Amino acid sequence: MLINVLENIIKGWGDDTVALLKQYHIEAGQKATGNAEKEFKDEIKSTKSVIDLTISGADYVENLSTGTPPGKNTTVAQMLNWINAKGITPRTTKLGMAIGTARKINKVGSLLYRTGRTFSGASDPVSKAINRSRLDALAKLLEDNLVIRVESDTLEQFRTGKI
Repeated sequence: MLINVLENIIKGWGDDTVALLKQYHIEAGQKATGNAEKEFKDEIKSTKSVIDLTISGADYVENLSTGTPPGKNTTVAQMLNWINAKGITPRTTKLGMAIGTARKINKVGSLLYRTGRTFSGASDPVSKAINRSRLDALAKLLEDNLVIRVESDTLEQFRTGKI
């Protein structure tokens, strides 16, 4: 059935997108505890006429994409967890680094927010994984399969004398 073919194509694209989100997230140096990476997922729901693909992540995935704006109340505890998860050995103390970093983010935003780049120099992992060229390629794949399937079904109906 045509809907199953299209559903499989969209599900495959969703699976590939989640894999890319995880890969680009790690390449951007954004992996600390691994919690965000675990929460990237895709889910497909379909009816006879609609195929709905949802790609989701942790509630803070927007900050992974755009950075943390000033005034978001980054806590010292969050920064301590990040420092420990990253295995950072500061020149001062972990607490001192956590306080300073939290204050700076709260005042001017994170590096990604201010510059559009992560510490590794990578750009936004979400925009990199879900971009115009990947969406265009999906649309072309769906269109090609739709045309092939309609042509095949029409030829079969003609061959069997149904039209």
